[in-house]
Amino acid sequence: MYSMSGQASREIDGDIANVWAEAITLQWLNGWDSVLISDPPAPGGDFWLIDDGHRIRCKWTRVVPQRILEWLGDNGEAGRLSLRDAGQRTSVSYDAVYVAQAVADSAIAGFLNIVARGKMQRDSNNHANNELNSLSFRVARRLKGNPVDDNAGRRMLEICEFGMQTTDPDVVPLLDAEGRLILADDEQVVWSGDATTAAAEDATAAAGREQWRTLWDSPETAHLTLTTKRLVYVIPQFTRADGSWIIVGGLAGAALVGASALRARWQRNGRALAGQIRHLHLLNLITGPNSRPTFSSPATVTATMLQLPDRLLRVSLTATHGPDQALELARIWTKAACADRLGRFAYLEGSQSDKWKELQAQYVDPSSTNHFYGDLWGLPLGCALTRNHPYGLP
Repeated sequence: MYSMSGQASREIDGDIANVWAEAITLQWLNGWDSVLISDPPAPGGDFWLIDDGHRIRCKWTRVVPQRILEWLGDNGEAGRLSLRDAGQRTSVSYDAVYVAQAVADSAIAGFLNIVARGKMQRDSNNHANNELNSLSFRVARRLKGNPVDDNAGRRMLEICEFGMQTTDPDVVPLLDAEGRLILADDEQVVWSGDATTAAAEDATAAAGREQWRTLWDSPETAHLTLTTKRLVYVIPQFTRADGSWIIVGGLAGAALVGASALRARWQRNGRALAGQIRHLHLLNLITGPNSRPTFSSPATVTATMLQLPDRLLRVSLTATHGPDQALELARIWTKAACADRLGRFAYLEGSQSDKWKELQAQYVDPSSTNHFYGDLWGLPLGCALTRNHPYGLP
């Protein structure tokens, strides 16, 4: 494989403690689908760089808190970040080794190194500088009390690597090395089935005047598992392994199918597309032949959530066995979500809270009401999606 080094340095606005807190997340590294931290930053600990079928295992090689962060990948990918306290600013220097992953990329890089080495070095330095720009941006958001990760729009579906840490415990499940769902110690499965299609959309809350936008629309079968804590959907046989249809969708996404289906056979080995809706975050369910969500049908159950500050999310799942199965899922899901909420908010028992009484009634006899959007299964005391809610997960 061909490698090239890059160097960059700059001063970042922010004290060294906040810069370090953001640096150790490694989410500022550009060009990767995801960075999964398996172990806290300490010599010998692991993390993974993941990009389009490539999984690179890396180890922390040197960690001096608020001073030095070094790592080395199995393929030679490496980095060293050095920090120096400058009061309300932090001096940062960064040395990186970039490795071309694909054979074609390596060949092209090797050729360019011969005929245009100066340009290759400038490009590598520019890439390192862009990564520091990303770090600076994330630190600025952190200082404003608005961290990037807390407000990044959830798509409610991600590529899950079997046997690896989840990228977002709120909305992405953890699967074992065989691709099986890992349950919490006090979690039980209460229902399972399949959905012929699954889709998600979002909109800015506007009191019924929302302009909904499709996030993704999967034509592949999704395996559903409803537990005492969440509803999990897993798409093991996804056609486009790069997940491009999650973002693109529509006609543009369709044009990518032919190019990516060939790769999917080997890329999906050891991974699946998956997402989850925790009962804590569920605001309501929508069913019925006259429901109005974009992907509604008589056999569809649509779950609604809120991500702060004002982003509504919907996930629609179409039951394989028709409307009766959809109603069964909605009823059992509502009861499970109410049970979870009654346990979390037990301190309200005996109070005069109308929401608590509504929750108790819905648990005893789950039912829907006629609403503008369809048959609405209400779930009082729902909590917005955020990484820092006070009720704990799972």
